[in-house]
Formats: sequence, structure tokens, C-alpha cells
Amino acid sequence: MKDAFYFPHDSNAKDDPKMILLIEELGMEGYGIFWMLIESLRDQPDYRASLLIVPALARRYNTTQEKVKTVIQRYDLFVVEDDTFFYSESLNRRMEALAEKRLKRQLAGQKGGNAKAMLQQSYSKPLAVKESKVKESKEKESTYTLQFEHAWNSYGRKGSKKQAYIEWQKLSEEDRETALNHIPNYVEANEMEPHYMKDFERYLKQETFQGIIVERPRKNFFSGAL
Repeated sequence: MKDAFYFPHDSNAKDDPKMILLIEELGMEGYGIFWMLIESLRDQPDYRASLLIVPALARRYNTTQEKVKTVIQRYDLFVVEDDTFFYSESLNRRMEALAEKRLKRQLAGQKGGNAKAMLQQSYSKPLAVKESKVKESKEKESTYTLQFEHAWNSYGRKGSKKQAYIEWQKLSEEDRETALNHIPNYVEANEMEPHYMKDFERYLKQETFQGIIVERPRKNFFSGAL
């Protein structure tokens, strides 16, 4: 899948006592809700999410708010912070370990890359200049914050990434959090008719995330089928 991100998990997660109780009470639907929540948290910049997104998640994945809240609150699988945010300690530990491995690979690659660049430079000056430009390009790509990258990837109608990032930087941290919570509902409300959406730059510049979402009427593909 495009824009999908890897994260490790145990193959025997279903045999955890907490999970066994969840499946006993909510069936495999509850098990599916659990992994939907874990995957949703994985996509968040700091691996935690606002409880305000529960209704949107329930609608999107064809379940009820009550079941989603039960999975979050009842089985000690998630931590609820100040009745506002929730996160998974297990996911956080795994992502920290994964980040450490990636950092080690990156550092090893940098060491190897430096040695390789020195060797190539001794044989070919133009090639060294070319690699310098590639490095400069990668550095420019990494100037976007992880929080902005998540918002950008979650949004449907892109526009200019550079201009959108300029508008993002103008927002307060509170407004950025508001936008992150607003985007999934805004995208879902316009998924049937995406031409109603503003590009991301205008969405941020006009502070669309502060407004009320207008639900677009969904087309009934089964009307007249019977």
C-alpha cells in the first residue's frame, strides 16, 4: 500500500490474557478494532491520538463508538491520558526499538558512504559533485517535520507541499493539533466528491480546520437494483 508504514508485532498477540478476554466479550470484531486502533496510532507523529477521533473511526470502519471506547478503556491495552488522549505502551516500546535500529543502520550507512565518497572523489571529480547534489537534495527533503509529514500524507488534495509547509509553520501548536484531529473527518466527508476539498495550502491558510464539517450526500450505488 502507498504511504504504509511498517511496525513489528507479536505473532501470538491473540494469546495474551488481555486479548483472550477481549475476544471472549467482543468476539473477533473486538480483536479487529484493537488492531485498527494500533495502526491508527502508528500513523500519528507521537503515536498517540485524541479520543475525539473515536466517532470518525467508528463510522469509517463500520462499528460503534461504544465498542471502540470499550476496547480502549476496558482491557488495559491502552493508556488514557487526562481523558483526552490515548496511546499504547507496547507500540511505543516497539517503535523506540525500531527507531534505534534504523538510527544504527543510518550511522553505519553514513560511515560507509563517507568512505565510498572519498574513494570516488580520488578517481572522478564530477562524480563527487554529483553525489554532493544528491546529498543536498536529501537534506532539503528532510526539512519537513514529522508532524507535518503526517498531516500531508493524511490529507487528500495536496497542492504545493512547499507552500503548505510555510502555512503550517505559521500555525500555533494548538492549531496544528486541531488540524490533525480535523483532517480525517474532513477527508471522509469529502471522499465521494473530492473536488469540494481545498488544496492543503488553502486549507491551512484559511483555517478550515476551525470550522464545521459539511457532510456531502453519499451516492447510493444500490438504488434501483431491486
